[in-house]
Amino acid sequence: MQTSLTFPKKSALLLGGFLSCCLFCVSGTLSAQTVIYQQNFDSRTAGPYDDAALDEDWNEPRFNNGVTEGRVSVVTGDDAFGGTGSALAVDYPANVHGTRETGAQWQLDLGQSFEEVTLSYRVRFAPGFDFVRGGKIPGLAGGTAPTGSRQATGFNGWTGRMMWRTDFNGTSGQPQQLTTGGITYTKHTTSGFAGDGVQEDRNRWMNPDGSNTVMVADQWYKVTQRIVMNTPGEFDGIQQIFLDDVMVIDERNLRFRLDDSFAIDQVYFSTFYGGNENWRTSKAEVAFFDDFVVTVPDSDPVEPGNSETLLVPAEFGTIAAAIRAANEGDTIQFAGVHSENVTVNKSVRLVGDLDAVLVPADAAQPAIIIGASDVELANFEVDGGRQNIISRSGNENLTIDGLFLTNSATVGILIRPTCHGLTIRNTEIRNSGSDGLRVLVSDDVVLEDNFSVQNGGHGYRLIQSNNGTFTRNRTLMNGLHGYRLDGDRMMLMDNLALQNGLRGIDFDGGTDHFLFDNLARDNASHGIAFNEATNSLIFDNRSRSNGASGIRIWAGSNNNVLDDNNTTANGNHGILIGVSQGNSIINSFVFENQRSGILLARSTTGNSVTNNIVRSNIEFGIGDFGGNDSDVGNVVEDNGR
Repeated sequence: MQTSLTFPKKSALLLGGFLSCCLFCVSGTLSAQTVIYQQNFDSRTAGPYDDAALDEDWNEPRFNNGVTEGRVSVVTGDDAFGGTGSALAVDYPANVHGTRETGAQWQLDLGQSFEEVTLSYRVRFAPGFDFVRGGKIPGLAGGTAPTGSRQATGFNGWTGRMMWRTDFNGTSGQPQQLTTGGITYTKHTTSGFAGDGVQEDRNRWMNPDGSNTVMVADQWYKVTQRIVMNTPGEFDGIQQIFLDDVMVIDERNLRFRLDDSFAIDQVYFSTFYGGNENWRTSKAEVAFFDDFVVTVPDSDPVEPGNSETLLVPAEFGTIAAAIRAANEGDTIQFAGVHSENVTVNKSVRLVGDLDAVLVPADAAQPAIIIGASDVELANFEVDGGRQNIISRSGNENLTIDGLFLTNSATVGILIRPTCHGLTIRNTEIRNSGSDGLRVLVSDDVVLEDNFSVQNGGHGYRLIQSNNGTFTRNRTLMNGLHGYRLDGDRMMLMDNLALQNGLRGIDFDGGTDHFLFDNLARDNASHGIAFNEATNSLIFDNRSRSNGASGIRIWAGSNNNVLDDNNTTANGNHGILIGVSQGNSIINSFVFENQRSGILLARSTTGNSVTNNIVRSNIEFGIGDFGGNDSDVGNVVEDNGR
C-alpha cells in the first residue's frame, strides 16, 4: 500500500529528516532551503532503465509512459552532467508524437503537500537535435494535475510543466530547427486563450534585457522553477523560472486554487514532442536529464495526515476490495477498465488514473451506489448500469468531479432525498435513458462546467430542492427540458440550453430565483419558462430561435423582473405573460419573433413594460389584452401592427 511519506523508503528518494543545506536567491534575497528530494542517478550503471529502477528512484509512480516501453535508459561518462556519474537518456522515435509513443512521463509523489517548492534539474539535447515546433519538459504540479483538455477548476489541481518552443510553425524536417526558446505551460484556474483553465499559459522565457532565451543542442542547461501557492481564491500565486540561474519568468498574480484542498505535492516528469503530427521529429532524437533537486523553505513542510492511497489493480484486484480495506478519508485510485458494481460505503475518494473506466458487471444494477457522506468521485468514465451513479437517502456532501457518464438505462445520476451538499463539476452525462441528473428533495446543489447531452429525459432535474447554483453548464439535445427546476433560490449564470426536445430552462415553482447571462437557443418549445415562480430577477439573458416563446411567464408567476434580456426569432412570442401579475419587463431587446414581440394575455394585471426596443416582429410589437401598463418609453418599430 502506498502511503504519504515522512521519511524515505529508499536511500535515493525523499531524504530522511531532510537536508537543511541550500540557500536560494529570489530577487536578491537569500532564503534557507530544505532539500526534500534529489536524484543524480549515479548509483545506476549504463543500460535500460526499467520499472524497478523507476519505482526505486521516483517513489513508485502510479503510472509511466516510456519506461515500460523501453524509451528510457541510463548513460554514463561524457553523456552525464559534468562528464562523470550517470544520467537519464530519453528517446523520441521518428514520425510519432504524444505521450504514448515518444518521450516519457511519470509523477513523483513528494509525500507531503507544500505551499512553496523549488525544483531544479539539468537537461541537454543531443548533438544535431531537431527541436521542430516544441516539446514538454518537467515541472511541478498539485492535486489531480489536470492536463490535456481537462480543466483546472480551482478545486481539482494544477500543473506547471514547461516547454522548449521554437517560432517554427511548419512540419517536421522542413527545415530542421537547430535552436529553441522556452515557454511556460502552466494550467491554473484562469490559464489559456479563453482564461477558463482549459488550455495552458504559454509565456515566453525572456532574458533580463528583454530578448528571447535561446537554447542549442549538445549543451547542458539548468532549469529551475519556483512555485508559491496562492491564498485560496486570491490572485497572489507566484511562478518564477530560471535558466542557468538567470530569471526568465516572474509571474506574481496566479490563481492555482479556490480552496485549500491541495497545494504542491508532485514533480511531473513529462517530456515528448507535443501537439499533433506537425510536431513530430523526422528522425530519432535523444535528450538527457540529470541532477533533480526539490527544496522547500525551512519552515514550510506541512505534516501529512494519516490518509493513504490504495491502488487498483497494483495492490487490490477490485475497487470493492480496496474500499473494504480503506479507512475513512483514504483515496482509492484505479487504472484501466474494471468490470464491477461498486458500493462506496465509507467517506473516501474514488479517483481514476489516466484512462480509467468502470463498466458494471451487472448492467441491471447501478454502476456506483453511494452509501456514505463525504464521498468524492473524480476523473474516470462510467459506462452503463441501471444508473451510472445513485446516492442513497441521507448521504451528504457528495462531490463528483471530472467524470464521463454514459449509457445508463434510466438516470445518469440519481440523488435520493436529503442528500444535501451535492457538488458536480467538469462532468459529462450522455445517452441516459431518462434524465441526465435527477435530484430529489436535496438542498445546496452546485453544478459547474458540466455537459448533459442526448439524454432521453431532462438534462438536469431538481425536485423540491432549494439553493441550487448552476454556472457554465451546457445542455444539448435532451428529450425533454434542458433544465427543469423545482425549489426556491435557484441561481443560473452563464449556462447554455440548446436544441432540447421541450423547453430550454424551465422553473416549476419556487421563489427568489436569479438568472444572469444564460443562452436558450433552438429548443423545441419555450427558451425560458416560469410556472408559479415568483419574486425573481431575469437579467441579461438571450433566448432565440426557440419553437415557442423566448421567455414565458405563466400561471401565477408574479412579481418577477425581466431586465435587459434579448429575445429574437422565436416561433411564437418574444416575451409572453399570462395568468400572472406584478411583473416588470424593462430595457429588453425583442426582435423578429414570428408572432408578437411582447404579449400580455387577457388574464394579466399590474404588469409593466418600460423602455424596451420591440422591432420587426411579424404580427405586432406589444399586445396588451389585460390591465397592464405597457406604454412607457418603449420603442416599437416595423412590426406587423
